[in-house]
Amino acid sequence: MPTTSPASHWRGANLIELFSTSARWMELFPIRLGHGIQESDFAMMAELGMTFARIPLSYLWFGTGPRGQSIDPDRLALVDRAVELGREYGIHVSLNLHRAPGYCVNSLSQFDVPEPGDLFRDADRQRLFRDYWTTFARRYADVPPEELSFDLLNEPPRTDEATFDEVFGRTAEGIWRISPERLVVLEGWDAGMQPPPAKWSAHPRVVTSVHLYKPFEITHHRAPWVAATTAEPHWPLQIDVDAARRDGYVPLPGETTATWDAAAIERVLQPWIALADAGAAVHVGEMGAYATLPPAVRLAWLEAVTGVLGDHGIGWALWNLRGPFGIVDTDPAVSRSGTEPAARDVMSALGMRSPGGRRSAEQLDVVADPGAERAGWASGDAGVLA
Repeated sequence: MPTTSPASHWRGANLIELFSTSARWMELFPIRLGHGIQESDFAMMAELGMTFARIPLSYLWFGTGPRGQSIDPDRLALVDRAVELGREYGIHVSLNLHRAPGYCVNSLSQFDVPEPGDLFRDADRQRLFRDYWTTFARRYADVPPEELSFDLLNEPPRTDEATFDEVFGRTAEGIWRISPERLVVLEGWDAGMQPPPAKWSAHPRVVTSVHLYKPFEITHHRAPWVAATTAEPHWPLQIDVDAARRDGYVPLPGETTATWDAAAIERVLQPWIALADAGAAVHVGEMGAYATLPPAVRLAWLEAVTGVLGDHGIGWALWNLRGPFGIVDTDPAVSRSGTEPAARDVMSALGMRSPGGRRSAEQLDVVADPGAERAGWASGDAGVLA
């Protein structure tokens, strides 16, 4: 039986203005790094009937001294604003450390900066990691758990259970000593695809989180930061079964050609579906398909994925609200002459409708011309770290 957890109703997007201090990301996403979360984004989400905003954070925005060794309470006003806006607009906010002391999944990316130390080996990095979360726990202790959750770390690597307990278990327990009812989100191992250890996945105050970008040939078609995809972009997608296996595909008996479709997505998600069907709280904290994908294919993929998730009571969040994995302002390289899905079509594929009496999704179809939008994307804070 699908879970009755509040997380099953979390449907929304990531708001990524604070996820990195590297200005290079403004080449890819329509963000103004360091300017904080925008009220207009919360207003748009509320108007579209969304209920969830994941706020990925880089700890470097909030620390002082070498590599953020000391937490600066004044800088946490940027987080305060996101929490306040969520409460004002009736949208659950989930704070996430996308870059934590000693770990960032993007630390080797050409668009980001290296992260020194090792969260999973260095005691000082682990102490600072716990300090950030207990600081958040004390700061927002009066915010009800229905309105705020803590997503401890973006896309952790595979570790053994003892290390998982030391890093994440101790941190969660420290949060609960301050805020006993706070929901803690634990992301899956291996870039968010394998569930955490069973004792944590079934914990009543834990939401487990998977990130869904399968198949990569579809979701990252012509994304500029990855190697060129080879398959023709169709949905369902048929490719060599060995290539599909490398992307996590679960083949049917005797299958020699893989068919990525809704049933294949369901097989890939089976470990998470089993948790949800057993009553555990499961959520897709990131998902989406890059906007250079042909519109009909992108819409079909979104519809297939959200259909599977809906069948099992699993909520979701797009990686962008605005940007190439999102709903509006998707990519300055995409022509506006009929090749980009209208916002109303994306919302329909997601199974969302605008609430009565509020602005309709059709009004989101009006976007700036490509040249003007490109200029807007580049107009970030000159003081952002390179």
